[in-house]
Amino acid sequence: MEEIPKRNKRQISIDSKPRVQLGTGGFGSVFKGKYKGRPVAVKRVLVQNCNRNEEEAMKQLNHPNIVKLFHCESDKDFGYYALELCVASLDKLFLESDDPKKYNGPMPRQIDSFLQLASGLEHIHSLQLIHRDIKPENALISKKITRQKIVVTLKWADFGLSKSVNERGTCSMSALKGTRNWIAPELLRPTLDGRECRGDIKSDVFAQGLVFGCIFLDGEHLYGSKQNKEEILKNIKEGNPVNMQKINIFLRNLYENDLLQKMLENEPITRITSTEVVKQLQSIKEKLTGKEEELRQLCSGNSQFDVTGNIEELIQFPIDVNAKDGDGFRN
Repeated sequence: MEEIPKRNKRQISIDSKPRVQLGTGGFGSVFKGKYKGRPVAVKRVLVQNCNRNEEEAMKQLNHPNIVKLFHCESDKDFGYYALELCVASLDKLFLESDDPKKYNGPMPRQIDSFLQLASGLEHIHSLQLIHRDIKPENALISKKITRQKIVVTLKWADFGLSKSVNERGTCSMSALKGTRNWIAPELLRPTLDGRECRGDIKSDVFAQGLVFGCIFLDGEHLYGSKQNKEEILKNIKEGNPVNMQKINIFLRNLYENDLLQKMLENEPITRITSTEVVKQLQSIKEKLTGKEEELRQLCSGNSQFDVTGNIEELIQFPIDVNAKDGDGFRN
């Protein structure tokens, strides 16, 4: 296994600025910095807490919907990771309007947000890796300006709990891993017969379904109130997504039976895979594209459809009739 190169006075590749802190947690802290002249996020971790699993996982991952690791090194005190710089995490989108940490920038339209996150997770699983901490805080928002156009992309981050899986897509677990409100029911159940509790890549799929639900509900949790974590855990164990009915009826007609319910199956064996999630989202996007074209035709007066009632129905769908170039950003 490759060692992190030692950081000394003659070899300092990552320039961090501790006064510009982006975040902090049990793992350490994240600051703004530079690597080879490029603005980056610098994750700084105590040397004794450096996670080889995370380093190895991120070295393997190369995908537009996964935060990129550019370089890692250490000195006698800390390990330093130069990571792709993003503007916010997904949970910041749902903060109160007067919260200074709220993200108010553009976002991809809903279907594209889902496809980006699903494609990133599919890539993780294709390399026989399980993330084990899928949640809004670990979905980052990247915003870049290219040719006078803003490109917004969602990317999975924080692979500190990631682990390799076997050919069946499972791995051993010595203890419960992940964030309890964003975890699959099979990981919450005690092993009554004394068998080893095992992680499953489909546990990531369940957690991703929770993130999709959070987006639908503007920050609410599908399984209960964010202020009552015990209620959420109870409902996850019992397979009771109490807030599903709060999702707009047209969105539920598009997503609930064909996608969300299949992602939120209580048993991993009946839950769909990350690849099947991508395929289903692509099918939904095709339906929405057809609806967009139908609405454009109605609005232009060139439609062969009966206009009466059709426009009122079509505008209920999450479509962007003005998105001629397909970007569909929300301002």
